[in-house]
Amino acid sequence: MIERTVRLVNPKGLHARASHKLAECAQGFTCDTQLFFEGHQANAKQIMSVMLLAAPVGSALTLRCHGTDATACLDALCALIANGLGELGERAEH
Repeated sequence: MIERTVRLVNPKGLHARASHKLAECAQGFTCDTQLFFEGHQANAKQIMSVMLLAAPVGSALTLRCHGTDATACLDALCALIANGLGELGERAEH
């Protein structure tokens, strides 16, 4: 098992679209992948589970992966989050 803590940088945090992107990425790997935020745990492969964490921008998330492709999964998820889940070029809604 390996884990890493990352900070959410996308402007809207873990809303529906961002949660979908994260879960879709995690689903591409066979390892078990869990996401932790402020004492709550989510299965990173389940969109609703991720979205229910309701983590806002700036939140520290801990990713924990266990399985044969855990390192590749963790690297991919951390890169996705570090790149703002594809949302850094978007303007924040007022």
